[in-house]
Amino acid sequence: VVRVLVKSRPYITGGPTAALTTGTATVSGGNLNVVNQHAPSNGITIHAGTTVQMGSGTNAFTLPGTPPRASILDNDPSLANLTAADDDAFFAKFFGQDIASYSASAIYLSGSASANADAIMDAVNNPGGKCDLRFYVNGDAQFTNGVVNGRNITSIGYAGCPVTLVITGNLDMQGTVNGWGMFYSATATAGDLVNPGGGTATINGAFISRGGFRKQGAGTFNIVYDPYLWGSGPPGSQLVKVPG
Repeated sequence: VVRVLVKSRPYITGGPTAALTTGTATVSGGNLNVVNQHAPSNGITIHAGTTVQMGSGTNAFTLPGTPPRASILDNDPSLANLTAADDDAFFAKFFGQDIASYSASAIYLSGSASANADAIMDAVNNPGGKCDLRFYVNGDAQFTNGVVNGRNITSIGYAGCPVTLVITGNLDMQGTVNGWGMFYSATATAGDLVNPGGGTATINGAFISRGGFRKQGAGTFNIVYDPYLWGSGPPGSQLVKVPG
């Protein structure tokens, strides 16, 4: 008889401590609101490997009594060095595994930017679909609120059913659309999240870019930190052996 003691380990073992994390620069030239009022994370709104450039219309909302600028950590060499290392080094800091391991357990997509987004929104809004879905997109994804397979979809996941989305290219959210969970851009050269048109797009959870982040255009974009939207138990977990 062989007995093994195991426990459930979240797929995202660490996760970010900031609403927006970038390996290089953060540049905002439009309406951007970054919110972190989570006391255990010290209310960090933006954590960047190099510079943070905040244009007019950009706001940081942090813990009461804390100056907004004090919630922004820029020029962090540890993030910059991980970005310069390789794909897995930066990814493992937050996910506790390499990209190949993650992609093997995720829904794989490699179509056009709009087709990838439609497939994701269709999956998470399918009444018979599973909760806590994980996606790996080999390419870009461009989300817009609209009709997918006959349904009007404006949400990428929900508060009780978040998603984990890893994209090798750029993430673009346009119009009035909301995302719930962890959103990760794996490219080291760019990590655009733009809302060039009207409407208000929001990510509840966190957004991470191995490269940079740029907000531009007339639309409003919000990132609201919520660490309870990732690293959940089954079905979003692995069983690992307990040593000893």
